[in-house]
Amino acid sequence: MLELVPKASAVIWMINQYAGSPRHGMEYRHYYLARALSEQGHTVVVVSGTRSHLFTQPPRVRKRYTSEVIDGVTYCWVAVPDYERAISVRRVFNMAVFALRLTRVPVGRLPAPDAILVSSPSLFPLPVASRWARRLGARLVFEVRDIWPLTLRELGGLSERHPLMALMQRFEDYGYRRADAVVSVLPAAEAHMVSRGMDRRKFHYLPNGVDLKRPPTQSAAPRVQEAIRPGRFTVGFVGTLGRANVLETLIDAARLLGPDEAQIVVVGHGPERDQLVARAPLPGEREVHPGRGRGFVGAARAVRPNGRGRGRARAGRATPHGWDGGPCATPLGSARRSTDTPYLLPACSRGAWGRRLALRG
Repeated sequence: MLELVPKASAVIWMINQYAGSPRHGMEYRHYYLARALSEQGHTVVVVSGTRSHLFTQPPRVRKRYTSEVIDGVTYCWVAVPDYERAISVRRVFNMAVFALRLTRVPVGRLPAPDAILVSSPSLFPLPVASRWARRLGARLVFEVRDIWPLTLRELGGLSERHPLMALMQRFEDYGYRRADAVVSVLPAAEAHMVSRGMDRRKFHYLPNGVDLKRPPTQSAAPRVQEAIRPGRFTVGFVGTLGRANVLETLIDAARLLGPDEAQIVVVGHGPERDQLVARAPLPGEREVHPGRGRGFVGAARAVRPNGRGRGRARAGRATPHGWDGGPCATPLGSARRSTDTPYLLPACSRGAWGRRLALRG
């Protein structure tokens, strides 16, 4: 692997306008990654927007740029306009404003970076981050959590000739060319990225992880607790009930289970909820629980995080990108099991986070 952070104690900037924290709500990936790197002696700055459809408690700011420290991680909040729906013109406007205001972030007040990570799905920050990296002598990492614009075309039915799709395609290709490394939660996305101009040697698989050392802040909701039957092996999903997560596959798997073998508990909310409830195999087990997953991971014996399946990324509209990326991407093969911890699909230690970001060059 290439070394993007050549120092034992490095400064890393993470740009994700939807990055949250336990205080503000999802998304949590970069909070946990930043906190783990901070505990290893690195300095991390997370640059995020003030409005996201996933935030439960948006940050309170009075200025266009506000910084605060959360659990040893510096957050730089960029004020952006609000929006309500994940798929809307207002969200596109929100993304554009975030990218434009990045150009005025007072970077001189922040510690000089050794590496800058830009996270999708929004691609608009890539040119700004690339300029920062060149000017400040930092390495550039392009993180792909959702392959835009391919996802929008595959799931939303938008034409590749749509002006917004064409613009996003230029940004995606630019990121693959300019980045020193490309990391992704999608283990089999490499073929698609290479087809868009990425050097295959840049690709690194960096899955989501679960911090089992952190005690749950609260127990699962009563309805979820009631759904987990004592003595049953419980397979749980926590995340959005949307087309991209292909939950019909999980629901259909329940048809293969005997009545006393195992149970599947789905916790989340989203547009596909009613369809999934109707698809459940037995009338007495048609429970798709709305709400959030805090406290649920410790109760379930196997956990499938919100880990994109076939719809999230197709290479050449044929090859699915889910859990099909080789030995390291085999869910049960890369999971850890013991009598007192759940399966993790996949498991990722803090050391692995650090090794994959601290790349050599």
